[in-house]
Amino acid sequence: MGLQRWVPLLLIAVAGSACHIEDRTPAGSRRDDIAIRGVILDFYRGRSDGDTARYRSALWKSATWGPVARPGTATPEPLFLPIDSLPGYSGASSSGHDVQVLRIDLRQERDVAAAWVSYTEHTATNPGEGALVDHVLLKRIGTDWRIANLSTISDLEAPTP
Repeated sequence: MGLQRWVPLLLIAVAGSACHIEDRTPAGSRRDDIAIRGVILDFYRGRSDGDTARYRSALWKSATWGPVARPGTATPEPLFLPIDSLPGYSGASSSGHDVQVLRIDLRQERDVAAAWVSYTEHTATNPGEGALVDHVLLKRIGTDWRIANLSTISDLEAPTP
């Protein structure tokens, strides 16, 4: 009778030890994920520190910015502008300007990646209340990733009641 109790328990133990979750994510995908997040963080940290070289190194030479019109206003023309026209990206010192990245939601397919970047921005006119969101499109150029387009999804204007 004792042997009949132990056999099922041993079978369950053997079956349980054989089950495990395998991670078969290609190593290249992990490297790309880390590299893409690094480019995005360099861009926002460079912006926060006023380090023009740092944020420019994250940009593709033909990078564009797509401003989003507020409800009730006309669509900005042209729809895509050179990244240099983005407010606060002139390379001037950013004293009193602090950008904190909160979250990066990333999707990648071969040589193209897209990310939703949630962040706060503290300036003299904005106390940093509420998260802002940018949509960032990245492209692999050779072995490096660069930002090709940045679209501002939310802006610093306070919501109206």
